[in-house]
Amino acid sequence: MRLNFQNRPGSSMNQSVVVSKAKKTITYYITTSSNQTTAILFDCKNGYVCYKLSGHSNCYLKRMNAQDQDAAQASFNLSKHKVSACNSLA
Repeated sequence: MRLNFQNRPGSSMNQSVVVSKAKKTITYYITTSSNQTTAILFDCKNGYVCYKLSGHSNCYLKRMNAQDQDAAQASFNLSKHKVSACNSLA
């Protein structure tokens, strides 16, 4: 899953990532300067991606594909406590 965020020149955007080795999850939060937040959850244990776009009331759920698994694995590799969590989903 790929989401592209564009911010206007001069505007700020806060991005944070929470990696849970125990739960095998990665949660991304992207908050704009207007205080709207997009959340993306990678559930490597069950093989799903859930996301809620800022300004929308719906959440979307989809099965992880190879790109999703690669993106999640990259986050695990960059985290302080490295873990191989998504390789078993293939």
